[in-house]
Amino acid sequence: MKARTTTRNAATGPAVSDRDIHPFRSAGIAGLLVSACVWCLFPASLRAGGPAWNATHLGTFFATDVNEKGQIAGYILKSGGYTHAALHSNGKVTDLGTLPGGASSMAFAINDRGVVVGDSLNADGLNRAFRYEGGKMIDLGTLHGGVESSARDINNAGQIVGWSVTTQPGISYPSPDHAFLYANGRMSDLGNISSLFGNFSHAVAINNSGEVVGWSINDSFETHAFVCRGGIMSDLGTLGGSESRANDINDDGTIVGWSYLAGDTEARAFVAARGTAMKNLGKLAGEIGSSAKSINRKGEIVGGSIQNGRPSFYYSPGLGLLPINPR
Repeated sequence: MKARTTTRNAATGPAVSDRDIHPFRSAGIAGLLVSACVWCLFPASLRAGGPAWNATHLGTFFATDVNEKGQIAGYILKSGGYTHAALHSNGKVTDLGTLPGGASSMAFAINDRGVVVGDSLNADGLNRAFRYEGGKMIDLGTLHGGVESSARDINNAGQIVGWSVTTQPGISYPSPDHAFLYANGRMSDLGNISSLFGNFSHAVAINNSGEVVGWSINDSFETHAFVCRGGIMSDLGTLGGSESRANDINDDGTIVGWSYLAGDTEARAFVAARGTAMKNLGKLAGEIGSSAKSINRKGEIVGGSIQNGRPSFYYSPGLGLLPINPR
């Protein structure tokens, strides 16, 4: 895309946006993707100040996700400031192109089968969710006659989540975005946590059990994190403030994200194990807040600070919250 992620990119909180990446998903890797580098954490080599990292520079390739095989999804810059979705595999970068007639695209996620999902402009300049496999980019369509959509994650079963602009009689512009689940060639509306159809929801992550997380607007027009299990969307609540958002879920069903504290002046990263309330992960010294971005199967979490907006902390159940230090 050119200077944007989608044509309808909503803000996602004080520390991260929906463009933020899923740095590591599996127990076998602890990699953190940032811009044109892949940062690899080595928790076993902890120093007093926290885990160290090594960086592998990927040139002009901007990374957004990595799978178990080390294949990396992302995007490359094109002339005129536009971008194309791209795949980095075996040391080679492949331009995935765009939907027919489109000027720009971005890839946001890749599963262990090498299937890539993301967004592309079409010939009409509209943002559409895509699935890329076997050299072909496919438009996933929209919900309820909407004109735009966005794909944000895919699991190993090929289930895709994101959101779509919807069009319904009696709903004035802007039409609401609704979270979707795409499976077996069909896009399904996940709804929202509100009793009002016109309220928004965005799905941003799915695990290999098909559990989906994201955010939705409630009846009080506040943004709350949600989890959708078995087709039922549940409000995850907050850490005492009015708003929260979920950013990732691992295969154990543990969810991470951010929430405002009481008073809505500060936000904190949270983790919520299956069936439990949100736990405040705190913040690093000198920072004014935090947001958890991704969690792997071992429960290791990476996140960013509100002060600098960069992935800057590592959390494990045994070590707590630590800064990420260069090595």
